[in-house]
Parts: sequence; C-alpha cells; structure tokens
Amino acid sequence: MQANHFRSANCLLTLMVLAVIALLPGATLAQEQSDVSRGKAMYTKYCSDCHGVSGKGDGPFAPQLTKKPADLTQLAKKNNGTFPSEQVARFIDGREAVAAHGPREMPIWGERFLEPERSVHKRVQWFVYYLETIQEK
Repeated sequence: MQANHFRSANCLLTLMVLAVIALLPGATLAQEQSDVSRGKAMYTKYCSDCHGVSGKGDGPFAPQLTKKPADLTQLAKKNNGTFPSEQVARFIDGREAVAAHGPREMPIWGERFLEPERSVHKRVQWFVYYLETIQEK
C-alpha cells in the first residue's frame, strides 16, 4: 500500500515538473515579444528621428547631420550574417564610441539606460532585441 502511494506521489511530482517545463518556452516567447515591443517603442521615441522609422538611416533629422545615420537594418549582413548583439548594446549605452557620432554626443541617451550595478540595463536589451528583428537578409 505504501509503495503504491509512493509511486503515485512520484508520478504526480514528475507530471508537475513536466508541466512547468512545458510552460517555460511559451512564457519565454511571450516575454521576448514583450521586450521587442518595448524596444520598438523606445526606438521610435529615441532613435527614429535620425535613423528613420524603418531603421534605414532616413529619419527627418538625417539631412541635417554631417554624416548619414547608419542603416540599422544591415547590421547582421555587415557582420557575416550574425547580429552583433553585444556590440550594438555598447553603441547604444555609450561604452563604445561610434566614429559617426563624434565626441560621444550620440547616443545621448546612453546614461539613461545604464544602472549602477549592471553594465547594461534591461532597456538597452529591449533596443537590441528590436533591432535584431529588423535585420534584412
């Protein structure tokens, strides 16, 4: 009798663990979609005036700049087909200089997206996730 109870408890525990594992990918996908949506909203607010709504470097302020903004849809293509996530994060948050941006005036938003205890704030990752979705093949 006790052996059956023990087997039933193990079976129930196994089923619960499998259920949790089965739900994780869906939760992760939903979170990723939410992060991409946040990244798109932030991109629209902070970047599209120069880089354009589509990311091609054709924003309304682009003609006024001394150097044309980068076509952000070509980042993976220029990196042998691999999207350079970490490098993009460093450009956004200001850890890496971009020659076209001159003496670090751009990105002017970098400090807003950093938090003291981490090198890259979650919001920078939202930008990165979004930019990865607009890459042309």
